[in-house]
Amino acid sequence: MSLESLYNQDTQRMYKELIDHFRKHAIRPRKEVEKLVSKYVSEGKSRDQAIVELYIETFSKPKPHATGAAKLSRLDEALEKLKTSGSGFSATVAIVMVIIFALFALAAFSGSISVALFLWVLLLIASLAAAIASFSATTYWEFEESLEVEGAGIFQKDMMSYIPKIFQTLTLQEISYNIHDETLTIQLKLEKSVTEIGSQNSTIRTVNLGPFVITAYFTEKNGDLYIRTVYRGELPVAYGGIAAEVYEKIVVAFRSSVREAWDRVKPKVTYTFDFTELVKLIASTGLIVTTVKCPYCGGSINLPDSGDTTKCPYCGSIIKAVDLYKLLKDLLKGLA
Repeated sequence: MSLESLYNQDTQRMYKELIDHFRKHAIRPRKEVEKLVSKYVSEGKSRDQAIVELYIETFSKPKPHATGAAKLSRLDEALEKLKTSGSGFSATVAIVMVIIFALFALAAFSGSISVALFLWVLLLIASLAAAIASFSATTYWEFEESLEVEGAGIFQKDMMSYIPKIFQTLTLQEISYNIHDETLTIQLKLEKSVTEIGSQNSTIRTVNLGPFVITAYFTEKNGDLYIRTVYRGELPVAYGGIAAEVYEKIVVAFRSSVREAWDRVKPKVTYTFDFTELVKLIASTGLIVTTVKCPYCGGSINLPDSGDTTKCPYCGSIIKAVDLYKLLKDLLKGLA
């Protein structure tokens, strides 16, 4: 699809999709998108062109597993390592099995029945031990990142109180948490249901992925809140791939918890003005408005000299100045 045809499409939709995409990797996705859009605008492009080109760049990149050329994020890299964490263990077991089997074959061809029998028993024991070890051996995973929340420094205690509660709601996991000074610790025991497909039917079983700990260190600096977050997991080697999928959701859920906690804590901005201020605001643009149409019945309403509400003489609807302001604003946006 050409850029020209994309420019004629709904850039608001693209903008929303970009924010949804960056929400997986950034604590302030809108700010990240705006920063990238501004970069294109500084090169002489219009805002719509900037959004379209950022959209193309973001969603036209090749998948990492397809070419190996695309750059992975730090979290992606850590998860990729987790998926392959059991390969070294499996390779070692395979080498031992091959050596024992080779010795068994050599003894069998040499005619030494007793040695061959001994090696056969040893091969059987090694096979059972390898199977048991693959499910009992554990590995460790750790990932660290820093999150920044602008303007949230003075609300640190409130943020620390909200985050674990929101996190539990998002993950639907049983958690325990502790807040000590400027440190928040969240502990989980992770499980995942997996479906095993057999020759005749499929079964669902629960896989125990072991304990998982999130340690977040909160620091206030110049009014902003910095959160150094360390994620640690201990899991069976055999379930590295399954754990990687669950761990990614846990990390994203914690980021989302920080973002939602700030949405709850930050001061809400309210706008209140009366019709006199609204008339002055409109007049400052060179327009004189004394009468408007009721947004409910279409009847003409004279703007009052004071107050922030007026009543339609035809349908009796109460109209607020702020509602009328929003109506005019949306109308001007539509005309633009």
